Amino acid sequence: MSQTRPAVGGARDLWPALSLVLVGCLFYANAVAHPFVHDDLVFIVRNPAISRLDNIAGIFLGPSGAAGINTYYRPVLELVDRLEYRFFGLDPSGYHAFNVLVHAANGVLVFFLLSRLGASRALAWGLSAIFLVHPAQSESVACIAGISNLASAFFILTCLYFYASRRTVWAMAAFVFGLFTKESTVVLPLLLIVMDRLYIGGSIGRTWTRAGPFAALASVFLVLRQYLTGADLAGSVLASPGELTLRILAIPRTLLTYGKIIAWPDDLHYYRNTDILAPNAWAFALLGLIILTGFWWFRRLNANDKRTVVFGAGWFFLFLLPVLNVVPLINEYSFILTAEHFLYLPIIGVLLIGAVVLSRWTVSSSVRKGLFAVVFAAFGVTTIGQNTFWKGEVPLFERMVRFEPRFGRGHILLAKAYDADHRYDLAKRHYMIALDIMQGYAARARDTTARDVYLGFIRDIQMDLTRLEKFHLYDGNTI
Repeated sequence: MSQTRPAVGGARDLWPALSLVLVGCLFYANAVAHPFVHDDLVFIVRNPAISRLDNIAGIFLGPSGAAGINTYYRPVLELVDRLEYRFFGLDPSGYHAFNVLVHAANGVLVFFLLSRLGASRALAWGLSAIFLVHPAQSESVACIAGISNLASAFFILTCLYFYASRRTVWAMAAFVFGLFTKESTVVLPLLLIVMDRLYIGGSIGRTWTRAGPFAALASVFLVLRQYLTGADLAGSVLASPGELTLRILAIPRTLLTYGKIIAWPDDLHYYRNTDILAPNAWAFALLGLIILTGFWWFRRLNANDKRTVVFGAGWFFLFLLPVLNVVPLINEYSFILTAEHFLYLPIIGVLLIGAVVLSRWTVSSSVRKGLFAVVFAAFGVTTIGQNTFWKGEVPLFERMVRFEPRFGRGHILLAKAYDADHRYDLAKRHYMIALDIMQGYAARARDTTARDVYLGFIRDIQMDLTRLEKFHLYDGNTI
């Protein structure tokens, strides 16, 4: 991509934009009829404040009341949920349709942004289309609770577009909305600096003049968030130095996992985990080889391609940074969350680099178009199939347990789903597996607080097993 282009969004861009909306709607249409599942129930169905619009100011003055044990401060997201409830009530199809439309709008914003940064309309459209249909996006789009990723991305992309267009006030407004939608938006000023240096230019002082106010807003937000919620981000990161070291050492495996998901998404599933106690040497070696090869290749690129690769790499790493093992996102024991929805925005950076790779390896335009068609079709078909796992908790958690067989909470979730579906033998089986896993954790846990957590899981499982035996099972057979 070359320097910024002055005019984007005119009549010539209307049909490409509309076609992207069609693409987004087409490949996620089969998710619209799905019910509420898992987190949807927490944030919508069981949210005691979901119907209230009489105290909007109060939403901005404290953490969400729907987040359970997590301390979320996402007032714009909470307001979006309440407005959706006002329109759709407890009809999940409305929420699903809204997710699809926001995702499609994000695809259009990617198209406008890349065009604004100098990409040809064909390239901008192709990358936006792959962004829309990539199977990893299913976890954000087909899950109603994924609106947090979709809405924050909408404001982030809007901010980037307005910033590239030198419309600072609008960019700052979008940034503020993004901050109050999802806290990971705080990294955006760093990408604004990268984009400014690569595509706008001028002195470093002018870059800071343009991007500095965004950094100031991010700082104010973090202070406000800590004041209102009491959440100490630095304290949570540094609470256990040994665990932090293990999380950092696992970053190469996490990066390779995400790279594999983007390039070959054949094992997508909910609650993907990385075990920080697993060996890391092979991941350091492989990632080091990839980096050295990439550096050798990068040196042979022309200036425009180098700019695109640097921007793509910055995009990927900066948007992934808030969830890249440093902040503790522990599912249980040594398993940390490596969720596919974390890739919703970072994937664009990899697509930019992939476009440069494709342009260097294939001279013929017809070959590039053919490869695009194959990838688009393969990803699109996979996405339609991936959406079907969100049609209920049983298929969703069955697939999860298939790929995460030692994840105790996964077996608990599947057992509860079977229980609700009156499949009591299967419920008992997975409760027993979960019990074995949790007993192992409790026996190995050195920290009293952690041990108490696993003992709590054990008590809950035993209570569920007792209830099954008393009311639904007789000599191991369903009655």
